Amino acid sequence: MELKAQKLIDNLRRVHGHEINAQIIYSVFKLTSEIQNHAIIDAAFNQANNISLKHVPAEIVALEYIFTFKNNLPDLEIKIKKNTSAIFYKLYLARNLAETHLNVKIHERSLLAHTLSTVQSLAEVNPDFPSLYAAYLKHLPEFSSVTVKELQKTFGSDVANIVQSANKLKNFNRITENASHESLQQLILASSKDTRVIILKMCSLIDLLKNIDQIKEKHRIRTATEAMYIYAPIADILGLWRLKWQLEDYAFKFLQPEDFKNIDQKFNVDEKKNREKYIDKTVHLLQKVAENNHIECQINGRFKHFYGIYQKMIEKQKNFNEIYDVFALRVLVKTTDDCYKMLKLIHSIWNPVPDRIKDYISAPKKNNYRSLHTTVYGLNRRPTEFQIRTPEMDHEARFGQSSHWFYKNNRQSLPEWALKIIHLNRSKNQDKDWVQINTEILFDKVFAFTPKGDMISLPKGATIIDFAYHIHSQVGHSCCGAKVNGQPVDLAYPLNNEDVVEIITDPKQFAPRLDWLNFATTSIAKKKITQALDPEPKHEISH
Repeated sequence: MELKAQKLIDNLRRVHGHEINAQIIYSVFKLTSEIQNHAIIDAAFNQANNISLKHVPAEIVALEYIFTFKNNLPDLEIKIKKNTSAIFYKLYLARNLAETHLNVKIHERSLLAHTLSTVQSLAEVNPDFPSLYAAYLKHLPEFSSVTVKELQKTFGSDVANIVQSANKLKNFNRITENASHESLQQLILASSKDTRVIILKMCSLIDLLKNIDQIKEKHRIRTATEAMYIYAPIADILGLWRLKWQLEDYAFKFLQPEDFKNIDQKFNVDEKKNREKYIDKTVHLLQKVAENNHIECQINGRFKHFYGIYQKMIEKQKNFNEIYDVFALRVLVKTTDDCYKMLKLIHSIWNPVPDRIKDYISAPKKNNYRSLHTTVYGLNRRPTEFQIRTPEMDHEARFGQSSHWFYKNNRQSLPEWALKIIHLNRSKNQDKDWVQINTEILFDKVFAFTPKGDMISLPKGATIIDFAYHIHSQVGHSCCGAKVNGQPVDLAYPLNNEDVVEIITDPKQFAPRLDWLNFATTSIAKKKITQALDPEPKHEISH
């Protein structure tokens, strides 16, 4: 048992590159030490071992290990509460609630399977624990008798708010065709109130896209479109490229199957596992050589995602064989001097591709991007790109003016809300994959709806009368009442995000009232009211 526990810990340390919570692994193994059934022990270990090879918290690995013994250990919940941490105990409670209540089918797939897959995706982006609790619990208020209030009592208001906000995002599905993609992005960010809610939604979407053939046909195009054009751009702005690439690739596969197939065929003798093995072998070889030459480094490798290859082929008018960064590795070293040493080391191992060496350290790009780039003929003579830089250069590349988002949009004016997110990431994000942001502060607008689902965006503080005049001047003039979310309200009622507004008109009313100017806030409403009350143009008297 001790060897198995150590194996999981070693896996986690290797994946994370730093110390992890090894104690929780030892604790769950100790709790299961009395089990003698080797088949169950092996099943539990194999499940945990597979998960430990991913970039997930040790607590998730420990949870999946011990959960296998749920029906074999009496009083397991009590033992976990007594012998582990409060965090792990809540994880177990959340996982157990999901297991108990979500073993139902939505479309053609188990809701529990969808939930567990969503948790796994979320766990790989370095979330906080309230996010993980919420991922297990998200569907309970809709598909069980467990209420948000009960969840709040057990898990706290933070978790309850994430669950509630995540479920609200479902209500926006009906307005996808009636608003621009950017408007929907703003609405989702403003209404979610918390980036954790949006990230949870992204992970849920990724699982739906992976299993798109198991959801109802009428929902498939909407799901893929939502992922590609609404959530992938938000992931890009948040710097969540792992999620962005998955959203794009799975959506690309469904929305443009022929284009996806053409690129996929280029890899038909080089399936995903072999590509990952290639990256792993390259990383291992370079790390060993760097260690022998006393250069401390951190190496991350990836192969360019299919949609990224497709975009580059279209933009650059190149064929697949002319895309040299299909395989790419980022190498972080301590100093600028080490950057050049590492470049020399890489060229001593593999031959460089002519004209593919770029020194953006001695000559930074206009946006202050600094890095050394080189493409070499790597293992099996595969063109492989290396980007070499210091942690400071990397931070600037990820969150500063030279970030991926700025690079892609350097000829466009970025919306102010996107700039705010990037600057918040830049100022706060040192070690984390993402920063928790109160997304309500990003906008000076409210987003409300007509009963048909058309979205109306107005300045914060806008009232019913502003909404009416935004639709049409005659709707404004004849407005005699309104309902918000089915309830009667005064014309001075200030709108909130997600309000559904029904304007009641009187066909016999053709003009506004003077007192409307006291609570009209938009320039359009004020102008239309003033013009209607004083229709005659004023002329100066000439002498």
